[in-house]
Amino acid sequence: MEFCNRVAYHDYEGVALNLDEQKRLVHDLGTHPVMILRNHGLLTVGSSAAQAFLRMYYLDKACQIQAEAQAGGSAVVLPDPAVCDYTARQLNGETGERPQALGRVAYLGPRCACRLPRPGRSRGMSAFVEDAAKAVVASYVEVA
Repeated sequence: MEFCNRVAYHDYEGVALNLDEQKRLVHDLGTHPVMILRNHGLLTVGSSAAQAFLRMYYLDKACQIQAEAQAGGSAVVLPDPAVCDYTARQLNGETGERPQALGRVAYLGPRCACRLPRPGRSRGMSAFVEDAAKAVVASYVEVA
């Protein structure tokens, strides 16, 4: 529900090498944190590489869950739209209630919880984000 009313869409036009399509991508994204590129893939943005990475992880999982739920053949039951919107606002830090990671443990849903490395002063934040991404991927692969 993190992405309720927060997903942009863009029709695939080929590799985005020309400036006109790049402008359309930016326009279509607008203020949304994630975009589904129809017939192509996913795009996420964030205030940091870590935030964009986690959004990609969760968007990919949400797409997988939705595809599996719809493949079951039964009607998908959704919560009340007000609940969906409130949950999205909570998860996007818009209510002041967003839980932060406790210590170095990052919770990534029921299938993945992992310990993240501490950012080293000598290696800098980009190395921390890279290490965190590796830890997330490694723990996801182990659990899956």
